[in-house]
Amino acid sequence: MEIKILKFAMYDKNQEERENISSVILTFYIDKDMQAEIVQFENTESLIEAFRQSSFTAVFIFMDSMDEVDTAWIIKKIAPQCPLIIMSDSGDYSMEGYRLEAFDYWLTPPDATKMRETMSRLSRLLEERSRGDNRMLYIGELEGVTAAGLTPEDVPSRKKETQGSGSPVL
Repeated sequence: MEIKILKFAMYDKNQEERENISSVILTFYIDKDMQAEIVQFENTESLIEAFRQSSFTAVFIFMDSMDEVDTAWIIKKIAPQCPLIIMSDSGDYSMEGYRLEAFDYWLTPPDATKMRETMSRLSRLLEERSRGDNRMLYIGELEGVTAAGLTPEDVPSRKKETQGSGSPVL
């Protein structure tokens, strides 16, 4: 049986922050009995180059300038399916994160509980992808999910009934 190693990219100018966040992420996967590695980057140029040379399971990118925003867009262009977790010390980049369809947005320093929740969601996404499970929720099923502090996985699936037109009724 082939054991897949999860490979994460981590960009933050602050080495101590990179080390602290990497430690929590690696501990999460060790506790799940999974192999993971984190490649750390202290500048955006080397992060972009790494994405051109290799593939990553997910990328964690700290944003505090338009340089990092531009870097995130370049990564999204190179690897559109790669989950992007944005980290910032303010909410200033949250709208950009929405446009980038970021997997999550962490205010730094991130709370370990929030990090584990994100990693759990990421693990479920990766598992679904490995099974080829591309189920999508209808937009109506997502109403209020974020406001309630839930993830899409927490929404009970609704039985879809069809009208005469064949369109789903929610």
